[in-house]
Amino acid sequence: MPYDLHPGEKLAHALKRVSRGELRKGRKALVARKASSRATALATAARDAHALRVATKKVRAMARLVAPVMGGKARRADRAIGECAALVAPLRDADVAVRTFGKLRASLPARMRSGTDVARAALVERLRHESQQAVAPRGLGKLTRALRRQQQQVARWTPDGNGWKNVGPGLALGYQRARKAMHRAYRKPTGETFHAWRRAVKAHRFQMRFAAAWSPVELNERAEELAILAQHLGDEHDLTMLRRTLRANRFWFGEEGDTYYEVLRRIDRQRREKRMNAQPLGERLFAEPARALLKRIRQGFRDFRRARPAA
Repeated sequence: MPYDLHPGEKLAHALKRVSRGELRKGRKALVARKASSRATALATAARDAHALRVATKKVRAMARLVAPVMGGKARRADRAIGECAALVAPLRDADVAVRTFGKLRASLPARMRSGTDVARAALVERLRHESQQAVAPRGLGKLTRALRRQQQQVARWTPDGNGWKNVGPGLALGYQRARKAMHRAYRKPTGETFHAWRRAVKAHRFQMRFAAAWSPVELNERAEELAILAQHLGDEHDLTMLRRTLRANRFWFGEEGDTYYEVLRRIDRQRREKRMNAQPLGERLFAEPARALLKRIRQGFRDFRRARPAA
């Protein structure tokens, strides 16, 4: 797996290998889709968009990990890779809206479901449109070239050193960002503050996965719990985005005012549940100061560096 560090592997080599590997993975998915039939491409566009976004988020987590050392080079790479992911964001959003609305619609009383037919058809049509845009040769070519360019530039923003100072400050900063974002989200609970917490949690999770070889038992368990937390926050974000879409297109429900308000009520209830589920897990994961967590990881890093390389 790309995120597995080998015993004795140099830190600088691992950072470059992981980042290039994820960018290569995203680019190959696009090349394969470009070569497939149109029907197949439409069926897999949303899946490929999700895979691409995950790959870019992993690389952006690496860029943020080394940003305290590499400065503007890493921050510019972070932004550029984010722009690549943004090209497929409309497709991902359309796909999630269809799936989230489908689950919500199934929970409605049978008498109300027919009142959601127009809304469902409109969401599916938007997904079809975004899928066609995503498989257009011009757009695919632009994105493929951008990913290849970022893959070639990895060495520019990754450090050549192998000491703790190249990653320790970045690990601490990633933890602190997620911790502060959590407090901000519950102090001022909005879709934006919870989405910011979600982004910080994901970056911290990928950094923990990268560092897991230094303290496998603790950090693998932490990464798994962060994945659960990110899922709660991701579901909350999907519901928030669906709510905005439905409010902006109230006319989809026509005269079915009761159905419209019942849908919004259920969305709001589920959003509250997701936030409540995330809170105790988040408070436990971010209870201690960054210094305490980093002290344990640093000891594991030292032990890892002393390990003999595998044959």
